[in-house]
Amino acid sequence: MFQLQRLLSSGTFYYSSNPRYDITSCSQRRSADKSSDARFFWNRALHFPFERFGIEKSQWLLKCMAGSVLVRTVYVGHLTGRVALLSRLSCERVGTRFNVRGTNSLGCVANFVETEQVIVFDESECSLVQVRGSVPLFWEQPGVQVGSHKVKLRAFEASGSAYYRHMSRLTSTYGKTTVVNLLGRKEGERVLADAFRTQHKSSKLSATVDFIDFDYHYQMKISKDSLSYLIKKLAPIVESNAFYLATEGNVKRYAACLNLPLLAF
Repeated sequence: MFQLQRLLSSGTFYYSSNPRYDITSCSQRRSADKSSDARFFWNRALHFPFERFGIEKSQWLLKCMAGSVLVRTVYVGHLTGRVALLSRLSCERVGTRFNVRGTNSLGCVANFVETEQVIVFDESECSLVQVRGSVPLFWEQPGVQVGSHKVKLRAFEASGSAYYRHMSRLTSTYGKTTVVNLLGRKEGERVLADAFRTQHKSSKLSATVDFIDFDYHYQMKISKDSLSYLIKKLAPIVESNAFYLATEGNVKRYAACLNLPLLAF
């Protein structure tokens, strides 16, 4: 019981007391589908028995997500609005850093996070979404000394099916997907980055899923202006994916969401 109390009071769990607002789903998904997003529905198991017997529970049984939520009031001229930043951590492959890495056989990756920026003015709501997660290959970092873990990869062929499932799921959920590979040139990272790149090139989805390499730490050492190179490459992608916009409950614009799996090491 003590461990459960400690977990729930860690500050990483959030819920909404408004039954009309499903905190597990982003704005666009919520407008098209009233069901919860199981990936971010952390207390789903507690709801299942009631759903099984058709018991209405929306007024008294809450839905919880794990991650972070930040809400601020903003002012534009005479208008007052709200800006929220929500990061939803997936419950499908959970574990601490170094202990849980990569993907499982279903294509669910460790530390998968959906981040949504929401802006609300009067009856208008705008939403922009991006996702990130661990490199979708079978890999691990065994050992007990933090910082000296060596990357251990399975055979190239072993990751093919899981990689395809992961990418297929991203495209079916979010639409047009662009991979931004942030792995660097350090020992271990380079091995993983090469395997990641090779796996993508051999994937059936390589023609429809763009792949961008950007060694963030190395580029920042060269020049702070190096980030403009990445922004320039991403600009047309962001513009084409656009954003979700609804006014008085009526959808004005749909988006494929900003699908940038930031697959950091």
